[in-house]
Amino acid sequence: MSIPVAPVHATEKIIAVLDFSNDTGESKFDNLKHGLAESLSTKLAKYKGLKIVERNQLDAAIKELGFNQSMFVDSNQASQLGKMLGANVIVVGSLLKAGTRFEINVRMIDVETSQISVSEGFTFSSENDILAVVKYLSLKIPDELGVINADDEIFEARKFLESGNTSPVSGGDNSWIIWTVIGGVVLIGGVVAVAVLAGQKPVVQNVS
Repeated sequence: MSIPVAPVHATEKIIAVLDFSNDTGESKFDNLKHGLAESLSTKLAKYKGLKIVERNQLDAAIKELGFNQSMFVDSNQASQLGKMLGANVIVVGSLLKAGTRFEINVRMIDVETSQISVSEGFTFSSENDILAVVKYLSLKIPDELGVINADDEIFEARKFLESGNTSPVSGGDNSWIIWTVIGGVVLIGGVVAVAVLAGQKPVVQNVS
């Protein structure tokens, strides 16, 4: 059985967004599996350079291949599905939870090479923060595909995420270096101040 694929313009990118996997261990979050994918698909669909694979085509292809709806880990399976659908890229994601904190991870996989071209992860404390993550991804993905140039918007969206209860988990976080330096300066200042008040010559120790 072949899955019918609608014709597209040569400049368009075809993208399939799979349901996210619910790895929280709590069934009450199952509604987010389809909800996240649908929200992201809706936002991506507004770009003229992108064509989103219809849900019925996606479901039919998954059923024919015998795959699960959510395939976050296996890039080769996602690539195989993408080729059947005539898609250029597949977007897969997962939702996790530890205590009161959530974590959402998303990957965009190139169908032709099975390589991951976008890998983003964020932690947050409320389900409401998911909307901000989806908005960021809806800018990051088309920008990565060359459909739009949204560097400024991506910067602002990421800054907004980092200013609230949401924090990135992809890449290194070097903020500890800044706070270590500040802490060292404060400690040195305290030693000098105490010595001056005591009428003694200050002795500064190495706090590295």
